[in-house]
Amino acid sequence: MKKKWLALVAAVLLVAFAVPAFAAITDAQKKEILDLQKQIVELRKKMIDKYVEAGQLTPEQGKLMKDRMDQMEKYREQNGILPGPGMMQGGGCGGFGFGANGGFGGPMMRGGWGVQTQGL
Repeated sequence: MKKKWLALVAAVLLVAFAVPAFAAITDAQKKEILDLQKQIVELRKKMIDKYVEAGQLTPEQGKLMKDRMDQMEKYREQNGILPGPGMMQGGGCGGFGFGANGGFGGPMMRGGWGVQTQGL
């Protein structure tokens, strides 16, 4: 019985110390992630431009959203925070999508901007 407990404790310790080693990210991987994030931001900005063009957002709303994206990127760069999946990322599109009543916005802005449609 003692051997089983000792083996269990050894296995737990092995996993506890091995997981952080596997979770380490290389500089090349960080650069690749940051490059992909920049591409994502540019695509999101193009999407916002299309929504402005279609009349779903006002030019002021589009500018505000793009300015906020720039602020978030600057904050990440200054604080060494890698972008990626996490809390409040929303459904499948990196956190952007249509919210309640047809509003368009990011993870914390569900339904905040956009055309308010009836019957949703």
